[in-house]
Amino acid sequence: MAASGILIARAATPALRLLEGYWPAWTSPLRRRLCDGLAERAAAEAPAWQRTQARLQEADPTAEDLAAYARLERRRRRRPASAAYFMPTPIGNILRAAERRPVDKYGLDTVAVWPHLWLLLPEATRAELRAARAAVDTAVVTAIWGILFCAFTPFTWLAVPIGLAIAVTRVTPVRAQAFGELIEAAYDLHRTAIYHQLRWPLPANPQEEHRSGAQLTTYLRRGSDSTNPAFTAGP
Repeated sequence: MAASGILIARAATPALRLLEGYWPAWTSPLRRRLCDGLAERAAAEAPAWQRTQARLQEADPTAEDLAAYARLERRRRRRPASAAYFMPTPIGNILRAAERRPVDKYGLDTVAVWPHLWLLLPEATRAELRAARAAVDTAVVTAIWGILFCAFTPFTWLAVPIGLAIAVTRVTPVRAQAFGELIEAAYDLHRTAIYHQLRWPLPANPQEEHRSGAQLTTYLRRGSDSTNPAFTAGP
């Protein structure tokens, strides 16, 4: 029992990757079809989102307008801004959207910047992120146990509905969204720590920040022999 528990716990990360939509190459047709379907729904919802957003600018929007905007905005936040980054599963799109928002807002690529930002985060923030990630992993592990419980079907037919119910109810996008929102918040609140630590000049406005963030990402990936920008005083 202890050995099986260790094996299932170690299977959480590969299982989460599958739930995100990182599938083998031979599944590319299915993956493409699912992403194309999501892109079509997103394109169809875009005019409705623009109309509801315009209504909110009115003096007295109706309750229906508020409800419609909340619903459409929630869907928009659960997928990347660009269809090129869509994933075939809801959990994959939620986490991919969280990864892309620092790029869209600040020019900071998550893959290149996150390890550096993690080392600079306050311990309380890192504890919250660890807890959120642990909740995601626990949900995946519970879902795996639910699927394995279906192996008891020869003893009782109830094993199938019970096991599938556990798997479906535990692996929900809610936990993934909570983890993704914490990642986004970490960038929102602490991204300037990277600028200070690397002696990179702080941008003066949002437009300049996006450009400076892209340059900083390139610097962290490959370094630079350019004379611009000039480093600031040490932290």
